Amino acid sequence: MTQFIPGYDQTKCIEEGNRYFFLGLMTLETLIPLKGLALTSGPAQPEMTQFQPAGMSDMVDLFTGDFKYNIPLIDVGGYPLNLTYAQGIGMEDEASWVGLGWNLNVGAINRQLRGIPDDHDGDRVVSRHHMKPKVTIGGRVMGRVEAIGNEVLKVGGSLTAGIFYDNYTGYGAEAGYGGNAGVSLTGRNASGLTAGLNYGANSNTSGGVSTTRGASLSLNNQTSKNLTSSASLSLTQGYNTREGIKSLTLGASYGLSNKAVYNGGMNREIGSATWNFNTPVFYPDGEIAYKSKSHTFSIDVGFMAFGIQTAAGSSGYKTVREVKENLVQHNAYGSLHAHNGRSNPNALMDFMREKDNIMIPDIRHIGLPIATPDIFSFTSQAGSGQFKVSGGGTGVFFNNQKVDVSDNSTFGTDYGAGAYFHGGTSFYDQDIKDITTKWTKDNNFLEYGDYPDPDSAKRDEEHAYFKVMGEATSEDPLFSTSIVNEDAVSIPISKKTLNGG
Repeated sequence: MTQFIPGYDQTKCIEEGNRYFFLGLMTLETLIPLKGLALTSGPAQPEMTQFQPAGMSDMVDLFTGDFKYNIPLIDVGGYPLNLTYAQGIGMEDEASWVGLGWNLNVGAINRQLRGIPDDHDGDRVVSRHHMKPKVTIGGRVMGRVEAIGNEVLKVGGSLTAGIFYDNYTGYGAEAGYGGNAGVSLTGRNASGLTAGLNYGANSNTSGGVSTTRGASLSLNNQTSKNLTSSASLSLTQGYNTREGIKSLTLGASYGLSNKAVYNGGMNREIGSATWNFNTPVFYPDGEIAYKSKSHTFSIDVGFMAFGIQTAAGSSGYKTVREVKENLVQHNAYGSLHAHNGRSNPNALMDFMREKDNIMIPDIRHIGLPIATPDIFSFTSQAGSGQFKVSGGGTGVFFNNQKVDVSDNSTFGTDYGAGAYFHGGTSFYDQDIKDITTKWTKDNNFLEYGDYPDPDSAKRDEEHAYFKVMGEATSEDPLFSTSIVNEDAVSIPISKKTLNGG
């Protein structure tokens, strides 16, 4: 049985609900409009894309059947201008200034920017860098004990524990221990052989577990009453659970000691050498200058009795690292005017570096600099193609100068008691500047391989010119011979000097 409610019209209620729904939808779209994301790049400028050469003979597209029409208009100095029409107008096509489907195009040059625009000649580039200062605060406590024993055997060990806070990574803790042992053997002629072992470990919530192990061997030989010769060997290895083997170092030294010289004695190291068989992982950074502040304090207390020396201490530190300048200005030099930036340490050069890494003897590879001139594409009555800036010589690319500053201060005090009492304090303050700039000192290659000086260059020589890709040009035989034609060129490096010529 159907029950009817007096005064209730179901159809009217549905209509009112629809009205309220669409009214609310219209109000919402008016106040908070939704984004319409197009699936295409939008309409293109027809004057730049619908170029047709003059004298076109095919009036109908044999594939689509679209009609094409070409009307010659005028000849300007031997360059023809024509009015063209192409059928097949699409939904996204726009009318040019001569009508929909019609086009009056004399040709166009499209420029693809790569790096710095080629026509920049010292133009000012302003960049802003914002980074929250990185602050680290921490402290450590230490305990150490050493059993002197006798002149033959010595054993010792230490324990450390610490806690720190970093405003980027939060709280962390570290703990470490170490031990060492040594054996000394002495002969009748006052010759001595000493062997030692050491081991240390440190666990840090931020850097993982690091261990250090090593062995040493030293020999002292008294050849006369006042003259003693000494030689030593050492082997040290460092390992980290996150980075793997960090270092493997082998060292050797030889020296002489003369007690009779100037009644005060003299120690002279004849020779020493160190071989590193591994290097730590490096991380490339941007050319942004930073400033750092580091403050450290420590206190140590020791006591010695019955051949056993004990010590305890604590230390604290605070480091702050932040961007040196938030607003930085540089002068940009494009490929056309790269020679003008050769003497400006603050220049931004138009290049990129592939596989950048630090330069050390164990990694015999230098990041490959690649010039990034702009690419120009052209269409005209004579044809189409591409061209770019080219140079007739060589040049040296470099990053803009970066100066990092660091302020380090350390205050420490220690006290000891035993057979006698001693104490002391120390204060250390150091300001460091780390400058990264163009290699000019001891770089003999600049005379032959850098850009020529704009003031002393010959008037008939162009620093840079535009060259069509695939264009055959004559080469300077002297320049080709100096760079060994197309063979690979290597520049010898002697210690910190780069040779040339």
